[in-house]
Amino acid sequence: MDSHSQVLIVGAGIFGLSSAYHLARRFSLDASRITLLDRSPAPSIPAASTDINKIIRADYSSPLYMNLGVEAIAAWKTHPFCDFYHQTGWIVLDEKNSDLAERIRANFRACGREEGIADLTKEEVRSRWGGLLNDTDYSEFGKYYFNATAGWADAGAAITWMANEVIRMGVKYRVGELKKIIPGDGGFFFNDTATTEIYTADKVLLCTGAWT
Repeated sequence: MDSHSQVLIVGAGIFGLSSAYHLARRFSLDASRITLLDRSPAPSIPAASTDINKIIRADYSSPLYMNLGVEAIAAWKTHPFCDFYHQTGWIVLDEKNSDLAERIRANFRACGREEGIADLTKEEVRSRWGGLLNDTDYSEFGKYYFNATAGWADAGAAITWMANEVIRMGVKYRVGELKKIIPGDGGFFFNDTATTEIYTADKVLLCTGAWT
């Protein structure tokens, strides 16, 4: 069987699913001409993004990563992703003789984004959150701060919603494991190891992550 697509996305983790979602939503592209191919049914269990939870934060020593984190937090607060996002804040325990926390805080100050961030003493860390961290070994740590703007996302539930949404939009979701990638005059040709089905496409996006 020969299945031709305008765009074939290999890998249905967060990169593959979000690519299919935005291609179908924002561009004048017939969603039925987009095919997602993964070795597992949706949501893809082997994908690193299919998980119980993921920390969502902007606390990075790189200004670029910090800005991307701020954008991500804003996106998680919008419908429908807000259903999976929980802004609980997080605490940073910095190792002794490390300047990582200082560099992170400097980035927030430079962008005027220090709201919600507060330094804590070891005693405050021990006593807060119902004493959850009271028995922690603090011998390796020297500085502590809390950032109320961070949170966590129910990653598995978000991936499930995204997979169901792209299918609802008309994107074809196919299960298979590729054996060969063959470039040709008519595009790219893919051979499925299990079914011997041939997938052809004008454009191919490989979103195969760490399994590659």
